[in-house]
Amino acid sequence: DLFKQTLLATTAQNQQIYGSKLLAYLRCIVRGDSFPPGRGEISSGQVPLLRCQILAYLLYGKVPPEAAALVTTPRTMASAVFQARHPVLQGLAAFDTPGLLSIIQEAFREWDTVEADLIDAAHARRLQAEPAPGGGSQTALQVFMCSLLNLSSVLQTSEFGSGDIIVPFVAAYVAEGRATAAPAALDTIVSGLCKEPLNERDFIVGGQDLLLKVLKQSGFSRRSREVGLNDMDLGHVCSLAEDGGFFKVTAEIQTALNNYEKAIKAYAKASYKSPEDLFVFAKEMILGGSLDAAQHAAFRDAAVVSAVAFAEIDVEAYASLTGDHFPERIGDASDRLAEMPESNFHFLKRLIQFEGIQVSDTTFEKFLSLHCDFEPEGVTPFLRNRDGFRITTCLEICQSKGCRDAEAFLLERTGDVEGAIDIIIGGIREKLHELTVAIRNAFVEDLSTLQGGSSSNIEVQKVKAAFDTALTVCQRHTTQGQEGYHLWFKVLDSCMQPLQSFKHKELELKNSQSVGLSDDADLLLRVQTLLQVLQGFTERVLQSMASYVPLPDILKCIVEEHGNAELGDFKGTLMGMLVAYSQELNILQIAKRIFVSDMSQQQQRKYRTLSMAFPS
Repeated sequence: DLFKQTLLATTAQNQQIYGSKLLAYLRCIVRGDSFPPGRGEISSGQVPLLRCQILAYLLYGKVPPEAAALVTTPRTMASAVFQARHPVLQGLAAFDTPGLLSIIQEAFREWDTVEADLIDAAHARRLQAEPAPGGGSQTALQVFMCSLLNLSSVLQTSEFGSGDIIVPFVAAYVAEGRATAAPAALDTIVSGLCKEPLNERDFIVGGQDLLLKVLKQSGFSRRSREVGLNDMDLGHVCSLAEDGGFFKVTAEIQTALNNYEKAIKAYAKASYKSPEDLFVFAKEMILGGSLDAAQHAAFRDAAVVSAVAFAEIDVEAYASLTGDHFPERIGDASDRLAEMPESNFHFLKRLIQFEGIQVSDTTFEKFLSLHCDFEPEGVTPFLRNRDGFRITTCLEICQSKGCRDAEAFLLERTGDVEGAIDIIIGGIREKLHELTVAIRNAFVEDLSTLQGGSSSNIEVQKVKAAFDTALTVCQRHTTQGQEGYHLWFKVLDSCMQPLQSFKHKELELKNSQSVGLSDDADLLLRVQTLLQVLQGFTERVLQSMASYVPLPDILKCIVEEHGNAELGDFKGTLMGMLVAYSQELNILQIAKRIFVSDMSQQQQRKYRTLSMAFPS
């Protein structure tokens, strides 16, 4: 009666009232509630039979004769169900598709019980109209799903209902294995799922995952190497999936077709939201045991060719994958990343520097060149911990890239210590120039923070690091004799020369008649700040020299080469060195006296012993 009233309603308002009431009634019955709601529950023993009757009515209910007069009236339910194969089902779908599907879903919740009772209620013969795809009779659920699938195409070409959500509803049952899909039905499902994004409904899972489950239930797997799927072309499915943005499905199909490079690229497109998926797939293919030797080699080749796709997702993870499973192809993979130099650097750094994998000389030198480009400050520590590389070639790379610290280190390795010191001193001059510019541009109130070697200023620390490098080289090459002393004097000159220059500048400013002007006063303050910094570095060099170079040689160099300089600022340092030298002389003289005295006493005892008469 409610369906009849809905069909015969002459206004949209009345149709809405009766249609909503009908759906509410059906929903209550399939849930086991009385109607109207609030009047208790239906006996649990009656619910399965009532569900069967409702489902049978939805499939085989008839249109009342009175509705024939409204067939030609536009936008009425009667016009929507005219000559329909399942008029009640189509009429309710046209009225409220989501509401109808939720009722069907609830009715089929207890599938086995509903199936047996529905066959009895419909006398079975009506449910055997067509053979099932696998042969035999169709189940009630199968008939319902086929009917809904046919209905979806009807609704999508009409003005009523939402036929687009029927396809994923049916697909969910196929994915669970509760229904099967004939070739035509499978084509409809695949096309429907790939056509547009799915509506958010309780019975719909993610479209891509849903499609993949449908395909697997229909006999598809990575190991099924057939070109067709249930008489359906896999290439056609792959094309639809790619057009719909279902790249994971595309990847699975390409894998089944042994197109591993296309599969990797498809998985890369699918992995932007979850990068680990691509690498999980790659490891499954390599370690899963599903590939024979030829396929395994082909997949490894594809993983190398697709280096860019991997690197765009996670270059560190790709480096680990390469190092673990095909380390002999590191050079080939690196060549593929030539157009992504920064990614190539991180790729090789992970393998060579962190995992310690041995690579060819060509690959090592490529990494060194990239290291000079992206992390020049780390080249020297890296080379210091490595052996077995071609020093001459690496030296040429460092020279061409302007990596001075590494160039000095390699020159020292080749035995050209003086050339190494010259390069380091050149670096000191460059860093002193940067420090001078920084002091010139600094605010006056910030100048106090630049004074002293302990300053945290970046430029000051760079100069300090350069001097430390030079002093370390000098220390290594003056432990065997005097031939290394001149290295110390070169380093000392790199401090003293700019110090003298700025001393003269300070004197000029002090003697200038315009020193009272604010600009000149600021300039004087900046020069004095720079002098304090240079004095700190000079004292540091002198203190280091004192442990390796004799004090007379140090003083002789200062007096002869810098005799015109004002050394008053170093009075404390020089006096300390003299005191230390005096103490050393005192210690040596005392030791000498003790040694002489001890030797004299031993000689006297020996003489007395030898002079004694032998007993008779």
